[in-house]
Amino acid sequence: MREIYLVLAVIFILVVLLQVYSTTSPTVCYYYYLWYGSPDHPWINFTGGPVLGFYSSNNLSIIARHLARIRDSGGDCLFISWWGPGHFTDQVARLVFQKLGNYGLKGVILVEPYLGGDPDLYNESWWNSTLEYINENYIKRYGGNYLYLEGKPLIVAFNPIGMHFDPRPVFQNY
Repeated sequence: MREIYLVLAVIFILVVLLQVYSTTSPTVCYYYYLWYGSPDHPWINFTGGPVLGFYSSNNLSIIARHLARIRDSGGDCLFISWWGPGHFTDQVARLVFQKLGNYGLKGVILVEPYLGGDPDLYNESWWNSTLEYINENYIKRYGGNYLYLEGKPLIVAFNPIGMHFDPRPVFQNY
């Protein structure tokens, strides 16, 4: 009888350990650059070429192939390089967000310093309009495909953004 209890106890411990480790595995995110083939980033001075051949980032079959490879490699999410409202990357990001759920992936907007390298340009007013745009065009529109961290939509930014004005205390919903 003791053996049965011992076996049941071991099984219980294994089940608990499996639950703990399966829910605490890290989220694997990839940087995803969307500017290839755009007027700002033509394929020039490139030796060898990409594995899939030269392409435009707004090609739906290329997006599908990229997302499938990211999923198949164990990826969970993409940090999607975004260069502001109306930019080529803004248009392509919408295409990507539309498809993420088909591959079990999530996306995060990676705000690039599209105004230039002066950190003073990225002030509270700029952050307010940028976050409002991202919220309306990505988080609300593609909420199921957007990555949340601690219950908040995650937005990341590349320096010099945030070097003089730290948006985190002001915009606590993100």
